[in-house]
Amino acid sequence: MREAGAAPFYRRGELRAVTGETLRPGGTDLTERAFNLAGLTPGARLLDLGCGPGASLTLARERFCAKPVGLDFSAAMLAEAKARRPGLRLVRADALALPFRAASFEVVLCECVLSLLPDPAPVLADIARCLAPGGRLVWADLCRREVPPRRAPAGGDGASCLAGAPALPLVPALVAAAGLHVLVLEDHSKALAELAGRLVFAGIPPAELFGAVPGGCAGRPGYFLMIAAKEEE
Repeated sequence: MREAGAAPFYRRGELRAVTGETLRPGGTDLTERAFNLAGLTPGARLLDLGCGPGASLTLARERFCAKPVGLDFSAAMLAEAKARRPGLRLVRADALALPFRAASFEVVLCECVLSLLPDPAPVLADIARCLAPGGRLVWADLCRREVPPRRAPAGGDGASCLAGAPALPLVPALVAAAGLHVLVLEDHSKALAELAGRLVFAGIPPAELFGAVPGGCAGRPGYFLMIAAKEEE
């Protein structure tokens, strides 16, 4: 993912102190659930888009015996992943230009990444290109739990997760436009609320949670897990 001029929220020390290496609601428990729902099997090729320090890569490799590849734009995140987890395949690249051939992966994982980008649509289309026929997209991210009554910000700014959070009812249409169809769509907003409470307790003012949103946050913040599939040929 690209990093904006403002310090991204995921780089804050308070977040790391509360979440460890996962840097997101639900932690590895929710990632494990996602892998099970997606049918991740031994030997499956998996791309972790925005892999960060590599916690989900380790889960995929060690518990599911998959063949994971981690991609991130942050050299610091990749250096940490390499130091903590030798042997992982790591790639530094922009999510807006995936450096992989068509049909390279059975599963693409996106955890708290697409909401940071200016427009998820072209990234979703490129993910679909990289998926093999029948492959799965696993998307877990912040959302707005209702369609905002007014026009929301156009997309993420790289620092604020909520700025680019999609409205949950519109998520199926977003993936359908990329040529994928939803298999599972779950609301995990409770995990976000629990994380927010822990962060406030750790000293982050409520107004600073997940970054400032230009014009305010239209709609209640939430968190979702979605599994979508590419059609078989």
